[in-house]
Amino acid sequence: DEFSKKRNCEDLDDSHNETTIASAQPNKRGKYLEPTLVLITIEYRELRDRKYIAKGGFGEVHKGKWKGQNVAMKFVDHETPKILERELKHLEKSKDCKEYIIQYLGLSQEPCMGKYVLVMQFAEK
Repeated sequence: DEFSKKRNCEDLDDSHNETTIASAQPNKRGKYLEPTLVLITIEYRELRDRKYIAKGGFGEVHKGKWKGQNVAMKFVDHETPKILERELKHLEKSKDCKEYIIQYLGLSQEPCMGKYVLVMQFAEK
């Protein structure tokens, strides 16, 4: 059943910790994202207490914990690889503006469906 499948997927070893985005699924034109863009930096099993918050512009948003801190996790839909690529470029450029914008902490990949997960600082109300 779907619940068992999802639970088993969360138990998978995602030790692919140094793979590039280019090893992912192709976009609609069959081309891959830039191979040198960003590495997977956070292992999915390190993301704890995941709770759905909302559906965003390019995927679901969850709240959770990583290394003891609250984080926002943006699960990117497979149909939006170019948006992910553009978002990662902007996040990389803005990493030195820590006091003004939400910080990008890293990238993970959900092992069952292969969705990329942007891990970001969580903005408390």
